[in-house]
Amino acid sequence: MIKKTCFRIASVFFVVVLLIVASSCVNDPRSEATGESDSDTDGDGDSDSDGDSDSDADSDGDSDGDTDTGELDPLLIDNMDDGDHLIIAHQGRDGAWFVDNDGTPDEASVQFPDPENGFETSNCGDDNPCAHTYGEGFMGWGSVIGLTFTSDMQVYDASQYAGIRFKAKGKNPIRLDFATKDTAFESEGGLCEAYCNDSHGKIIHLTEEMTEYYVDFDELFQLGWGRPEAFKPGELLNIRFSFPSYNEWLAFDYAIDDVYFYAEDHNDPEDPEEGDGTEESLDDLELIAGFRASPYAFEEQGLPFPEPEYWVRVAKEMAAMYPGATPGGVWIIGIVALDEESIFHSGACMLRFPNPGVETHNLVFEPLFDRNEQALDLFDQEGLKVWLQVESGISDVPNLIDMIFTKYGHHESVLGFGFDVEWNQATEPSDDHPVEDAEVAQWMTQLKGYNENYSMMFKHWLPEMMPYEDPGFIFLNDSCIDSFDNLMGEFEWWGEQFSVPSGFQIGYPEDQYWWEEMWDNPVDGWGNEIIDRVPSTKAILWVDFTIYDVFPPKNCSIDSLN
Repeated sequence: MIKKTCFRIASVFFVVVLLIVASSCVNDPRSEATGESDSDTDGDGDSDSDGDSDSDADSDGDSDGDTDTGELDPLLIDNMDDGDHLIIAHQGRDGAWFVDNDGTPDEASVQFPDPENGFETSNCGDDNPCAHTYGEGFMGWGSVIGLTFTSDMQVYDASQYAGIRFKAKGKNPIRLDFATKDTAFESEGGLCEAYCNDSHGKIIHLTEEMTEYYVDFDELFQLGWGRPEAFKPGELLNIRFSFPSYNEWLAFDYAIDDVYFYAEDHNDPEDPEEGDGTEESLDDLELIAGFRASPYAFEEQGLPFPEPEYWVRVAKEMAAMYPGATPGGVWIIGIVALDEESIFHSGACMLRFPNPGVETHNLVFEPLFDRNEQALDLFDQEGLKVWLQVESGISDVPNLIDMIFTKYGHHESVLGFGFDVEWNQATEPSDDHPVEDAEVAQWMTQLKGYNENYSMMFKHWLPEMMPYEDPGFIFLNDSCIDSFDNLMGEFEWWGEQFSVPSGFQIGYPEDQYWWEEMWDNPVDGWGNEIIDRVPSTKAILWVDFTIYDVFPPKNCSIDSLN
């Protein structure tokens, strides 16, 4: 048997940059110059020591920072009305605000306030001081403003509270994180020695109007790239309002004000998206024609991931080449972390969406953006059908199915679940483990519980790696071989081995030297050759490594993208 000779090059994906995750400027924050009189001993901007200022925000409805009895609200962390970098000193809290970024070495990388000059308040309108940061160009973990709870990096016990509320506005989402003793570096008062600062947090979707947000402590989760720890509100070190850019040239602009604790849970669990999902099964479709879309194919070439409109065009143009074809493809939603790219554990599944609220055992999540929802919305509108595929590594597959189809099962474009057997239980390349029939039967039952019309796609180049045959399965071959005759011989042989439909993922760079010479349009010529010679063919998918060679982006050249 001819063995596959093309392998995935190590992906840099979003978590690699977390190796240099921030060590924020939190050392002895109260030793910085404040610009205030030495007679101010409580950090509130006045000359007394009663802990309040002239215009504190508070929880009694009059925005002056005190209670109805005139005492400083014990829940208030800071409102910045005193105009300095110190939080209000009371209730055992005497920390300060800080600003930091990843230090991307580029002239175009800029943040205000400049971390070298320290934190300073800004005017958020009507002479109202706030914590405001803006800038662009950070290509590592990003940028942050935040506050410490104590001046000597000691932990603060917030276990009597249920969460925090704050006001914020901005032009981008942010991530709110709580550093604890278990997750923070030793230099920041923590116990962590390696894989640190994977703090518990939540994404906040800001608007350009100042809005109040509540964040319950039980809504906080890690991203998964660092050391897994339980959240301990009794051991808080700091709060961070960050913009994790991660290899993307993005601008940020957001402001924070009136930060308080609160005592009782405030938020209800979010309802799942409504929608019944696909009404068509694999049996209803003659052929799926389109793409294999992964993040690493473009990262390896230094190119941005294409917009959803590009994938729709590719699928529709490709489907038009084959009679009766439906546009669609394989949308890779999670990839495996290999030895050279894993930060904490090799074999974790790195998912292209934020943590939906689960423990992060062998899972790594996007810090800020959902990389799938916008595309799937458009695929719904344009009539595409896609399998949502994972490279599971050593992660729990039933857990992946639940997360993915709870989140995306409402989409009409989702045809089912794709599983790349090459990365089953893998911690390094070519660490092959066949799937077990008993576990596959469990996955199928679980998947059908979300939608009876769902199918499962299994991908490999060796028949012995495939599970038992089920009417709801499709077996996808992703071989690349040194000649057209040899590869077509394998494809024909593949189709003869199974009673279930076959699919073929073609266009790898390793065999490009012959397929680009055989036809003026290799997508048309080769695809129709497969359909003619393999009667069980149900899917023809062009791999993303060379997709720009056969479907160039419109209005620009490939060179201009580099």
